[in-house]
Amino acid sequence: MSKKRITTGPFFVPLSPSATDFFFFGRVNNGLNIILKNHSDKARTVRVTVDQCAAALFPAVSVEGAPALPETTVTLQPDQCTILPVVVSFPNTYRVVIRGDIDLDAEKMEVSVTGGSTNAGLVEFADPTLFFRMEDFVKDEVDDDD
Repeated sequence: MSKKRITTGPFFVPLSPSATDFFFFGRVNNGLNIILKNHSDKARTVRVTVDQCAAALFPAVSVEGAPALPETTVTLQPDQCTILPVVVSFPNTYRVVIRGDIDLDAEKMEVSVTGGSTNAGLVEFADPTLFFRMEDFVKDEVDDDD
């Protein structure tokens, strides 16, 4: 498998998609959906991880905890797509990392992330601060034993 790796970089999960959603409907941000699409002409495999860290305002710091999504291998045949649901909570910070048959020009596998208030694992009310398009990902240097 390729050693390419892309990431969202760290991001904070706010309490709710909006004040109205919270105060009137009790909706909180409790999930991410990682959407993968293989639009190439052969099978592609990626490994997806979502790291998490408790929020800490400087000068306090926090140590990265157990991943919100342990490394998960996804193989998609041509023209297949899938959604990986991930449980998240306020006030943590997260980082989505994707390794393998992925590149920033989306010639192999495309990815996007959306987050917000979920129902049965799918984002039902999205929070715009938790939306990452393919072009929002950045290349991450591989410095481990992938």
